[in-house]
Amino acid sequence: MPTERTQLQKDARLMLALGVLLSLLAIASLAIADEPKATFQTLGKPQVDALMVLDAVGSTGDSFRWEVIPDAKVHEFGNQGQKMVFFMPPHPGKFTVLLIAAGTVGEGKIVTTDVSRIEIVVPDDKPPTPEPDNPAPGPDPDDHAPAPDRDLPAWADELRSDVAAWTAELPPDARDRATLLAYVFFVKAACTGCTIDDAQQLMTETGNDKRGVTAGYGTDWETWTNRFVARLKQLHADGRLELLEDFRTAWTAIAGGLMKGRQ
Repeated sequence: MPTERTQLQKDARLMLALGVLLSLLAIASLAIADEPKATFQTLGKPQVDALMVLDAVGSTGDSFRWEVIPDAKVHEFGNQGQKMVFFMPPHPGKFTVLLIAAGTVGEGKIVTTDVSRIEIVVPDDKPPTPEPDNPAPGPDPDDHAPAPDRDLPAWADELRSDVAAWTAELPPDARDRATLLAYVFFVKAACTGCTIDDAQQLMTETGNDKRGVTAGYGTDWETWTNRFVARLKQLHADGRLELLEDFRTAWTAIAGGLMKGRQ
């Protein structure tokens, strides 16, 4: 028969073991709850100097890091921080994009990481297809917005180049706002989750957002804005900006130009 003292010692060891087990289970459950998950998608067509969005808002974790191989820059924008970034392929070829999500528990100790990867193939620019001697009559392909699988029309590509030049002329502090402003134009162009029904509404909402983004730098952005307004008027007079889709094409070009000039 165990003595009372021996029984108390056994009970104490049992309680200690149970306490350790419960602590381990609590830590394990906490680790599972905070276990990171890295997942993302790409938005935009892979093209040299074309704007793409890497969207990882479905990921979980305490911190995130992006790696692009070969080395290329990504830019945070909006209010999603590291969960959503811009990427502009600097040259043709294959890029491997990695998202590393890290989870922490307790006093900031890293428990584990998760990695997601996507390969982006950027094609070489192809020479234009020679036109036949007697082309069939038809609408100018640059008149309106391109189909989803087509490049930007020539007028929009020229707009993107000019916006990049205007942006590069801004003072450094003011130019830092270009990333967030590019986000505004990109979101309005994609119109994801929006209810924009006409071009006037598109311009009004974009103008309101632009004033908020460039607040405090209005004087620095004045020349950029004047050029922007003058170009829109000219494109409208030339018949380039008539349909809502035309404006979305222009907004896509402007977003790309802002990011190009920001670099």
